[in-house]
Amino acid sequence: MVPRIPARLCGALVLLALALASCRGREPEPAPAPTPSPSPTPVPTVEHPLTGAVERRGQEWEQRQALAVKIGNSAPERPQAGLEDADVVYEELAEGGITRFIAVFHSREPGQVGPVRSARFVDPDVLAPFSPLFAYAGGVPPVVARVSEVDSITDVNFDRFPEAYERIGGRRAPYNLYTSSDALWRRGDGSPPPALFSWLPEEEGTDPASGEPGTSVTMSFSPMTSVRYQYDTDTETYLRFNGSTPHTLEDGSQVAPTNVVIQLVNVRPGTVVDQNRQTSPDSQVIGDGDAIVLRGGRAYRGRWSRGGGEHTRFADAEGNPLLLARGTTYVALVPAGRTVSVS
Repeated sequence: MVPRIPARLCGALVLLALALASCRGREPEPAPAPTPSPSPTPVPTVEHPLTGAVERRGQEWEQRQALAVKIGNSAPERPQAGLEDADVVYEELAEGGITRFIAVFHSREPGQVGPVRSARFVDPDVLAPFSPLFAYAGGVPPVVARVSEVDSITDVNFDRFPEAYERIGGRRAPYNLYTSSDALWRRGDGSPPPALFSWLPEEEGTDPASGEPGTSVTMSFSPMTSVRYQYDTDTETYLRFNGSTPHTLEDGSQVAPTNVVIQLVNVRPGTVVDQNRQTSPDSQVIGDGDAIVLRGGRAYRGRWSRGGGEHTRFADAEGNPLLLARGTTYVALVPAGRTVSVS
C-alpha cells in the first residue's frame, strides 16, 4: 500500500519543482555595455609661414611682424651674432665682390644681432612680401627713400632709432654696430608675414619628386667669394663654408640651414658708391631665372619668377612648386653666369 502524502506537503513540493524549473530556464543577465570614452578634443595647430613648422596655437609669433636685419659678411664682420635664430636668410652680392645677408626673424627671438650694415636697392624688393620691420645702418639717400616708399616695410634703421642700437667693444667701426629683437619688435604693430614657400607634406614618404644627388654645392658670387654647403645626414641640414672655412657664429655653432635655395639673378652696376669709391652691384629679383632647391641631400632644378608685388615662386619644368623641407632656409642670390656646382 503506497503511503498517502498530505495535501499540504504535496502543494509545497509542486511549488518547489516549479521554482527549480524556473531557475534552470532563466537566461543570465547580460553584462552592462562599457561606457565609451570621450574622443580627445583635437589640439588646434598653426603652420609657421616661414619655416612650415606646425605648432600648437597661441604662439607669440602669431601676433607679431617679421623683423629683417641687414648683416655684414666680410672677414672683419665674422663671426656674426643672431643668424642662428633667423628663419630665412638672403645672401646678396655687395661692393668689392663680398656678400651681405638679410636675416629675417619671426619664430624665434634673437638676442644680440649684428654687425648691422647699410641698405642697398635690392633690399626693399626682397623684403616687400614679408611686410617686416627693417633694421639697417642707414644708406645713401636714394636707397633710404626707396625703403620708405614700400608701404609694407616699417623702417627702423639706425638713423631713425639710434637708441635701439649699440656699439660694442672689441671691434672697430663700422663693424661694431649691433641691435636686438627686443629693442626693435616693440616698434612694430604690423601683421605676421604670409606663407612664402611651398612645403613638403608632414607625412613620411610623400615626396613627389626624386631630384638628383645634392649633398654638396659650391657657388661663386664673384672672383672674391666662393661659398660651399655640405649636407650633414645626422642633423639633416646643410653646413655652410666660406671657401673651405666653416662659417661659425659667435655662439660657436656653424651656419646650417635646412634648405638652400639658389636663385640665379641678373646683376647690373648700381648707383650706390661706397667710401672706397666702389660701385655697388644691383641684383634683380623681379623677373625670372634658373633656380635650384637643395633639401635632404637632393637637388631639384627649376625656375623662379616674380611680379612686382608678389612673393617669388619656385617651380619645376612642369610648373609644379619646388617643395622645401620644413625648417630654415638660406636663399643665395647668385649672379647669373657664375659657377654653381652640385654633386
